[in-house]
Amino acid sequence: MEKGLTVKSGQTHVQRYTGELLDMIRDGKFDTISLISHHAPLEDAAEMYRHWHDEQDRYTKIVLKPGLEKGAVQALQEMAHA
Repeated sequence: MEKGLTVKSGQTHVQRYTGELLDMIRDGKFDTISLISHHAPLEDAAEMYRHWHDEQDRYTKIVLKPGLEKGAVQALQEMAHA
């Protein structure tokens, strides 16, 4: 306390670029698959959050899908890391 620290933050221009980025994704100019580290069924959300919190070097972006079957998870993981 009282060490003369300064904390600053800023906000990105999310709305300014959202439309353009979505168009690039839709047109195949930007590959989002490489950003996703894991897929999981929605039921596994608590477990995935623990992994993300404890293993941030391995669990970077998790996509939770309602109704996703366990067998489909392995296929999505392999596709993302191919």
